[in-house]
Amino acid sequence: MLSQIFFVFSTLVVITGASPIVINDPLENYKLQETRSLGIRAKRQALRDHSYPLSLWNDGPIPFTISTPHAVTIILKSIKFWQQNTCIDFEQNGKGKNVLDFVRGTGCYSAIGRVWFQKRQDLSVGTICEHFHTVTHELAHALGLFHTQSRPDRNRYVIIHEENALASFASTSLNNFVTLITEEGRRCAFQRGQQGNFRAEDPTSCVTYDIPYEYGSVMHYRNHEFSVNSKPTVVPRDPLHEHTMGSGTGPSFLDVLLINKHYNCLDRCATVNTDCKNGGYPHPRNCDECICPSGFAGRYCNEKQSSDGCGEILYANSTVLEVFHRMGAPGTRDDMSYCYWWIKTLENERIEVRIISLNTACWEGCLFGGLEIKASEDKRLTGYRFCCDEFPKKPIVIPGGILPIILFNRDSFTSFSLQYRSVPSDYPAAESQLTNFLGDDS
Repeated sequence: MLSQIFFVFSTLVVITGASPIVINDPLENYKLQETRSLGIRAKRQALRDHSYPLSLWNDGPIPFTISTPHAVTIILKSIKFWQQNTCIDFEQNGKGKNVLDFVRGTGCYSAIGRVWFQKRQDLSVGTICEHFHTVTHELAHALGLFHTQSRPDRNRYVIIHEENALASFASTSLNNFVTLITEEGRRCAFQRGQQGNFRAEDPTSCVTYDIPYEYGSVMHYRNHEFSVNSKPTVVPRDPLHEHTMGSGTGPSFLDVLLINKHYNCLDRCATVNTDCKNGGYPHPRNCDECICPSGFAGRYCNEKQSSDGCGEILYANSTVLEVFHRMGAPGTRDDMSYCYWWIKTLENERIEVRIISLNTACWEGCLFGGLEIKASEDKRLTGYRFCCDEFPKKPIVIPGGILPIILFNRDSFTSFSLQYRSVPSDYPAAESQLTNFLGDDS
């Protein structure tokens, strides 16, 4: 019931041009080497096959053991994240019919959901897999999630180039296929080879709970994952999300919501009328407070998320204004640091922004730092993420109200400069004053 996957990091595409981009509301890891020369990853959305609800860990706290002392700290940190943000409890060295055992296997892998017919279920955290986004990813598999690009509706959001993917991967003694029987008696097979991992899953066994497609999910492949020829294997239909895929910041807001829905955690607050704003929802561990999308905070998600020594609320008007910041320290760190800004304008206006400069560590998926612009009206979604020198040379026009800007970093220094202003709601995209002000880069 295990799945191992191989991928190679490669070069990203530079977005160029001078016409403004108008944004209306849009609808595992074998190992990660800090040397940045090669990475290797394993299998998403929520599993509801014939075994459901047996595939849920719903017999009390999930008992777990840690048989790999090299990764105790990151394992406990990842468990704490899922426990604090859901209704799921874990108990180290606890007793139960099934035990989740963290082992040091050949890579990083996990079965999907609880394997109810086995006493012990391995979750491998192999050498150089000791990263928050990797272990939370594997835990999400163990809780029942497939990869995002395996969603039945994925073709609306990404283009898969299987011809660029490795055809197979060295098999272990396990079978080359994982076969699941759906509720309707149909079968869907997950092939061990990389090409098999690009196939969309059957909607009868892989449910999405009406959660929108999330490019920034911790379960999403990067642009060149599994590539055998340095060509992309996963291409977003919205090209500005090229760097968003393959997140290195850990589970997204919608990843957490998916688990909370899969385990019926939201039922705990069904009778509580907590007025959460900006896409937030009542916290299953305290229904009087809200779980908030990134960039938002406070009891009701109506405040800017705080950050130490950086970030502020900016007010846009018709004048071109600029914000600049530099964060970080020499060396590479385990934890990501964040700075949060809001750009605010009237609801009946739009916000036009243009990135002037961006200096970050260069890595696919922005694993070590980058800039995020939450351009969608649905603030639950991860925004556009940019890193390296690769950012749009054209302005982006965004619906008014609140625009969260997030700078994140865990390697050396990250800095950005961004210009912004308010424009009318009927603002013609072809007549960008920012473009005229800054010059045409086409």
